[in-house]
Amino acid sequence: MNIFRGRDKEKKVKTYLGDNVRITKNRLTKIPERVKEIDAYPASLKDGTIPVTEENVELTFKEFFSEHKEVFEIEPGDLKLVSAKKINKRWYVKYRQYYKGIPVHNATVGLDSAENGKVGSYAANYHPDIKVTTKPSVSLDDATNIALKTYKKKGRPKLNRKDDILIIYPEKVKEKIGQMK
Repeated sequence: MNIFRGRDKEKKVKTYLGDNVRITKNRLTKIPERVKEIDAYPASLKDGTIPVTEENVELTFKEFFSEHKEVFEIEPGDLKLVSAKKINKRWYVKYRQYYKGIPVHNATVGLDSAENGKVGSYAANYHPDIKVTTKPSVSLDDATNIALKTYKKKGRPKLNRKDDILIIYPEKVKEKIGQMK
């Protein structure tokens, strides 16, 4: 027989990012948008004894996201490295979000770390739980013609077709994030 003794406790995240860590969540997606004062290393660096290099930077920090998946609430498999720069003994690493191989508009995840890999802060504009068809509903030629018709007449001659790519464009829908169809 089960006896109810009050509210069940929420599951606590079993991860450690530091004693003074501060998390700011996005008001629409409810996932961390900014995490400051992180005091943790990716497991593969063994607390800073293995250095971060250009060869291991991408996988090292994707592994860090996997280790703390419950906190960051992102899918590391959806990320592709955009840049990794070492400036003044600090690494600045930025990833772009993809959905089924298609880039998500303005969706990035970044972090900075010390030279030895100790992560300091995290920032993201990530869109969780995307569920859209990846088959275009409008042909590229039709989309180009629609864009030309809606653009100002004075500027039309300056327009040219640059890249033929699909992109997922999330939009704000009644205080939550949706996907444009």
